[in-house]
This record gives sequence, structure tokens and C-alpha cells, in this order.
Amino acid sequence: NYVITYHTKYDVTKAPLDITIIGTKQYGEVSSTNISDYAATANTAQLKNSNTVNFDGLTLTNSVSTTDNVGSYYNNYTGETDTTDNVAVTGGISGGTGFDANNYNIAYHTKYDVTKAPLDITITGTKIYGDASSTSPSDYTFTAGTSQLKNGEDITPTSLTLTNSVGTGANVGSYYNNYPDKTDTPENVSASGTLTGTGSFKDSNYTITYHTKYAVTPAPLTITIDDKTGIYGSIIPPLTDKYVGLKNGDTSADIADNGIYTTAIKGSPAGTY
Repeated sequence: NYVITYHTKYDVTKAPLDITIIGTKQYGEVSSTNISDYAATANTAQLKNSNTVNFDGLTLTNSVSTTDNVGSYYNNYTGETDTTDNVAVTGGISGGTGFDANNYNIAYHTKYDVTKAPLDITITGTKIYGDASSTSPSDYTFTAGTSQLKNGEDITPTSLTLTNSVGTGANVGSYYNNYPDKTDTPENVSASGTLTGTGSFKDSNYTITYHTKYAVTPAPLTITIDDKTGIYGSIIPPLTDKYVGLKNGDTSADIADNGIYTTAIKGSPAGTY
């Protein structure tokens, strides 16, 4: 009794696909926007029909600057709050095996890590033998590694705490702690505490390594030879001297040979020798 006509519609909707993009740089460096510098992964459980993804066509923007501190910067990253500075995808996936981006609702999740930059600080100091060793930063020279400080920053090491185990009796020479090409000495200088600086400097943005050298230099010692007078034909009187500048309880008695002599002998003609 009827002429029946069927009308059908079957919609194929887009499948979800999550793409995670992770990158990293050291503090102070320029952020990359080249996808080859990132680790990009697709959620393979979401890919259909043995599709694979080619990430080469992705284009990125990266607002993480040279002055952004060490840490992680997120954009739509699972479990994290978006940060003001982050990585964004501006051009999507263009290809892959059997892949058509129109078949997927693609969500991009980015994380960009800023890691600590290396910073070597060389600390050198000196004292005279027998003097007490200083622990005041103002008595030392601090040198940062060439080109390691970023963004025009500089260090102000007066905030550091120094310890110095080089005693008053330490002999003339150099005392090392983690100093390049030198063996550590039992007595040395070490640094601790928070290093401060100028500009945008924060010590938390650097992996800081201290290298110390402490030199003990000879103490000045003045030796005065006492004047002596003798009568012609008499025995030459003993030669004596005075020492100014002996350290650590040293006395003239500790000197086995003072090296004093005269060419005058008994019977030498009258005169000055």
C-alpha cells in the first residue's frame, strides 16, 4: 500500500588526539621555535587505522625569554596551570602515514623546561706566613667563568660565607680546593651561602661551582748584625745579631746557622771589616 523511501544519515565525528610537546633550554639562552629541538609525541592509543604522525610541519611560538627563571612553563599541560610564558602551536600537523588532521580533534599540550646554567666562580686570596687567615669576602678576588653569566648579570660575593682552615703555621705555598689541574690540600678555603648579584641575577638559576686558591707568602724578616769592636792583637769577639719579624714563636735560637762571619782574624790590622 506504500511506496517507501528511506533517508539515512550517518555522521563520522572527529576522534580526539592529544599531542604532547616538551622542550628544554638553559637559563639565559634564546628559546627555540624549531620543532626538531623538541620531543613531540602523540597518544598512540588514540590514533586510528594504524595512522602515524609526522611532526615536521608543526610551527611553534615560544614566549619563554632569556630572563625567565629556572622552572617549567606550561600550556594546556595535564595537571598543571598555564603559565604566562609558554610554548604554543600555531601551525598544525601536516602529514603522516594514512593521517588526515581533519579526522581528529587535536589538543596540544606543551611543557618547556628552563634548566640551570653552569657558573664557575674562582676565589683567590693571600696572606703572609704567620698571619691569621681571613674569612672576609672583601679580602678575596672573585672571578666568574668567561661568558657564563647571562643577561648582563654580575656577582656581588659579599653575601658568601667563607671558611679558611689554613692556619698561622701553614708553610709558604698554595692551598687548593677544587682548583683546576690542582690536587686539593687538607687546609683550604671553602664557600657557602647564597650568592647575590646585580641585574636579574639569582643563584637559583645557576649550578655554581667554587674553585679556591689561597697563597701563603714569605713573611719579611729583618736581621741586624751588631757592631763589634776589638783591640789589635786580641781575639775576635763573638758576632751577634737581632731578628725582627719572626713568627709563630720562632726565635733566633731555632736558627742553626745565622751565616754571620768576618774576614778579620786575631792579628788583623786595625780597620773596619
